[in-house]
Amino acid sequence: MKILHLCNKMPFPGRDGSSIAMESLIRLESKLGHDVTVLALNTDKHHVSDPQAPHGVNLISMDVAIQPTLGNYFSQGRKRWSYFASRFYQKSVAQKIELCTADHDIVVIDSLFMAVYLDHIDQPTIIRAHNIESKLWQDTLEHMPWMKRALLNREVKRLQCWEREVLSQHPVLAITPEDLDEVQQMGGRGLHVPCSTSPDQWPYSGAESHSIYHLGAMDWFPNIEGMDWLIKKVAPLLSDDTRIHVLSKSQPKEFNQLPQQIHWIQERVTDKWFDSQGIFVAPIRSGSGMRIKLLEAMSRGKAIVTTTIGAQGLMVTHDQHLLIADSAHDFAQAVEALRQDPERRNRLSLAASEHVKKKFQDDVVSNELRSAFQI
Repeated sequence: MKILHLCNKMPFPGRDGSSIAMESLIRLESKLGHDVTVLALNTDKHHVSDPQAPHGVNLISMDVAIQPTLGNYFSQGRKRWSYFASRFYQKSVAQKIELCTADHDIVVIDSLFMAVYLDHIDQPTIIRAHNIESKLWQDTLEHMPWMKRALLNREVKRLQCWEREVLSQHPVLAITPEDLDEVQQMGGRGLHVPCSTSPDQWPYSGAESHSIYHLGAMDWFPNIEGMDWLIKKVAPLLSDDTRIHVLSKSQPKEFNQLPQQIHWIQERVTDKWFDSQGIFVAPIRSGSGMRIKLLEAMSRGKAIVTTTIGAQGLMVTHDQHLLIADSAHDFAQAVEALRQDPERRNRLSLAASEHVKKKFQDDVVSNELRSAFQI
């Protein structure tokens, strides 16, 4: 089968959760023997210089500007889609997609925002849902200043209506069971196809060390919200000698004043550095979808503390694969418990790693994907 795979950002190399998830799905399509062409927007926000596709995958890279501007808003805002989606639409991309679809059997639309090109596609389509976008924006809206909230409320409602329309009319590959349930409540149909891992992607290094780390891009609201909670609510409950290393290339100005328990690292680290860490914390408080950084930490065999929302899509059990804590007190207690208990760290480490092998390895997930091309 010849697949045209559309991405709203460059999936190569996988540098963050969404691009890693895209890269994973493309890898599986290729492993199943399909002829895959990827058409990806190389955006100003996540630009990749000289992107290279893996062997056997054809890549069409198209430079586009998606950063919000007033001019862009007024030129695109009249479209029936929300501006959150319409900023990804460009006529040159639409024309290229029209040329490509004629030579392909099926089109995989990887992320809701590439569905702005549906009118230019004649072939059967499948939507890959990374999360429920309108839900994410509704959560974000609740924490915005009232003036900004008033301005964006209309766009969030438009996004919700359009998302419901798209997901109810096309088969969907949902990245978590929870998101699949929401798609079905919208009247849609589809399958749960999670992000998968290859055996050598994130090598196991275990949880012998009691050193703690967190990673996350600070241009995404759930990460910012979670870090704010970690700094203001959790850190004061930690012992004075506890250190959490935060890996993020940007440090928002609101996080310039850090408690002694938080150490910010902006430079790139090596796999050897990850090997030296034993505990991973993910204080996720909102959003939907699958947190790929948690999948990575489980694959590496780290002892993990996260929240109920953070654990979504991973099919895990508290104190079997990781620790789940939703209050600041419980989160701090879980972190301290793992620091002081190497036996518990190692037990969770082995269970998490084995869980990834059984549920998320390429060979396991490819069976679901094989079924997806028949829905």
